[in-house]
Amino acid sequence: MSALEFSLQSFGPLMASRDVQQVLRFRTPEGLRAARSRGRLNLEMFRLPGRRGLFARTADVVRLIEASTKTEEKTDM
Repeated sequence: MSALEFSLQSFGPLMASRDVQQVLRFRTPEGLRAARSRGRLNLEMFRLPGRRGLFARTADVVRLIEASTKTEEKTDM
């Protein structure tokens, strides 16, 4: 099972900001907010009508993690 398949099964097509915070290992919601406001998190988050908080596409979160993993592998060489 791929990371995307696992994540879609766990979270569905959208992740709430608290799920994004946990998956990306931010200690607090404020840490996620600060990273977004400083432009250090290349992840589109958006509001949904009638829902509180921000959401991100699960596939985008997985791509962000995979991209950062590939970057780390290149720097280790």
